[in-house]
Amino acid sequence: KLLEELQEKEKRFSKAFDHAPIGMALVAPDGRWLKVNSSLCELLGYESEEITNYTFQDLTYPDDLDADVAQMSRLLSGEIERYSMEKRYYRSDGSLIWALLSVSLVRDKDGGPMYFVSQVKDITQRKRNMQTISDQNTRLLNFAHIISHNLRSHTGNIHMLTSLVLEETDESEKKKLIEMLETNAGNLLETLDNLNEVVKIQDDGMANMVDLNLSQQVSRTLDILSASIRKTQATVEVHMDTNLTVKYNPAYLESILINLVSNSLKYRDPEHPPIIRISAFDDDDTTCLSVADNGLGIDLKLHGHKLYGMYKTFHRHEEARGMGLFLVKSHVEAMGGRINAESAPGKGSTFTIEIPRENEKD
Repeated sequence: KLLEELQEKEKRFSKAFDHAPIGMALVAPDGRWLKVNSSLCELLGYESEEITNYTFQDLTYPDDLDADVAQMSRLLSGEIERYSMEKRYYRSDGSLIWALLSVSLVRDKDGGPMYFVSQVKDITQRKRNMQTISDQNTRLLNFAHIISHNLRSHTGNIHMLTSLVLEETDESEKKKLIEMLETNAGNLLETLDNLNEVVKIQDDGMANMVDLNLSQQVSRTLDILSASIRKTQATVEVHMDTNLTVKYNPAYLESILINLVSNSLKYRDPEHPPIIRISAFDDDDTTCLSVADNGLGIDLKLHGHKLYGMYKTFHRHEEARGMGLFLVKSHVEAMGGRINAESAPGKGSTFTIEIPRENEKD
């Protein structure tokens, strides 16, 4: 009677094992696959005869192996009765999948370990969905900061120009200021249009790339920051071919230029007026855009590792938010480029953006 019950239990387990909708396996204490069901074979892309030639260690993504082995050791020692973890497996074609692994241990009558019972559920799509949501949240955060930074630059400039108009007594000078106000109002409308395009697309910046004349974009940035340039008595030198173009997201390029130039103005050396040099040139397969200044500079040995971190500031300033360089790097990398920095205390800073010319072929 007892033997019949044991045989019946074994039959039910075998049937449940073979027909389970998720991957199941019996795994030896040394990691060898002893028995696998069809769901696991389908998940990993192997025939059952093939997979038993491997260990679970062979098919585990290296970064996830130590955590898995550590949990197995706890199971073998009796510290825990089961464990679950998310991990990655290699499929037969070399691709990776994400799985939720649940493991328990079957022991013999003397308490010795016989084999692990592993359940493997495919969660690759869930992970992709989570990554998509994370990417969307990052883009939303970046977009919110673009609005905050860019619109603050526009409105701050308009506010300063308005104050200068009200204070100015010379009519010809007042007329110049009013013309600058009009230019800034037009730039603000264009910025809002660019930001509106980003909202419409609801995707990464690559989807909104257009041909942009770099010289014109720089001139536009200097118009946007004209009041700050005037107030700080800054000298701005522009060195580039007036016909040089790049394919870029206009909202991103505006944000990059505004942040780099406004940083040069903001963190100027109080001992002398700021000098800002903006240059651009083609170099092999990239277009390089550089913004250099004679400002306070940054100690890269001390702060280099956190230079582009969110909310990181390196000098005291009432308008410091610690978002500028974070945004710049985010935009540059979103467009497939790189940013390099050269800086030293008292020597100023130079930021160089590498824009892939591949963008122009897309």
